[in-house]
Amino acid sequence: HENRYFLIYNMHQAAFHPAFKRDIKNLPTQLLDKLNKSIDEVLINPFRFDRLKGELREISKTKIRHLGVEYRLAFYVQKEIVVFLMFSKRENFYDYLRRRMR
Repeated sequence: HENRYFLIYNMHQAAFHPAFKRDIKNLPTQLLDKLNKSIDEVLINPFRFDRLKGELREISKTKIRHLGVEYRLAFYVQKEIVVFLMFSKRENFYDYLRRRMR
């Protein structure tokens, strides 16, 4: 008889900004896989990621690299729900995010 230990995560629930679907609509499969993995990591522990500064300080981000391009995934936590706001290349990311938050 073998003893097995399982780590059970209390995962948060996910919600998505209405425009998030547009962000990911035409992404290549490999990048979508990386994004899904990142979303899972965020849902396990959303508080371990860096927060933005200034007017966006309530928002956290994680980085994803794909074929030499850096992407950002922005989200915030509201009680037990992680709200994913935006996924985009790093270029102009913060300007787009500010517009989306208005």
